[in-house]
Amino acid sequence: WLINDQKFFIDTILISGTERLSEDAIRTNIYGYFKEELFGFISRQEYFFTDTSVISQKLISAFPGIYHLSVTKQFPKKLSIRIEERKIWGIICISKTPILSEEAAAPEDIKKIPCWYIDNQGFAFEDAPLFVGSLTKKIFTDSNDVGLGRNSIALATIQSYDALFALYQQYGFLPSILHLSSEFPRDIHLYVNKWYSIIDQNADSAKLANIIKPLFERELTGIFDTLQYIDLRFGNKVFYKFK
Repeated sequence: WLINDQKFFIDTILISGTERLSEDAIRTNIYGYFKEELFGFISRQEYFFTDTSVISQKLISAFPGIYHLSVTKQFPKKLSIRIEERKIWGIICISKTPILSEEAAAPEDIKKIPCWYIDNQGFAFEDAPLFVGSLTKKIFTDSNDVGLGRNSIALATIQSYDALFALYQQYGFLPSILHLSSEFPRDIHLYVNKWYSIIDQNADSAKLANIIKPLFERELTGIFDTLQYIDLRFGNKVFYKFK
């Protein structure tokens, strides 16, 4: 007598915690599940046959922006969805060369560069536009292991970038672009405006801070506009080149 009894059909879906994700799209996904039938005749919308673990799996698969969620049933006709969304850490783009300014490429070419928002774990969870001149952290890479719904950058690289960003910020610089290339797999190219630093990915941030301090406070003061790059890969032996 409980099978397909309308009195026990879930008809209310409560969703909380969304910021960027569409509640309508989430409901549509769930109602798509409700259309499925168990054994060919039992509706999945029926309270006793609604599988919350399956709903969780379907939502996580359909919405990469979900970091964590809980799905619970409330007798007799309610479903409660609590969502924690992924937070934007930065943007990752597939490009052999970094786009440093609007003049670096034609607008139509910039639009063709695939980019995604990533969280602080390096997970790509949403398509993103490539915009120039923002303080948003951007990573350019030629790797093929990048894409929506994938761990697209190593956590160690994220942590290294965060440490370098904080270090450079102490001296008034905002290195908003990091470039990784298969041609120099051990290196990071960190861009501040139109000059950049070459840094070993495994560099110790404390040692790097001691090397950078005299450079930024004395040696290069007032001449950064003429700088092309600083090579910080060789310990206390620092090389730099001017334009």
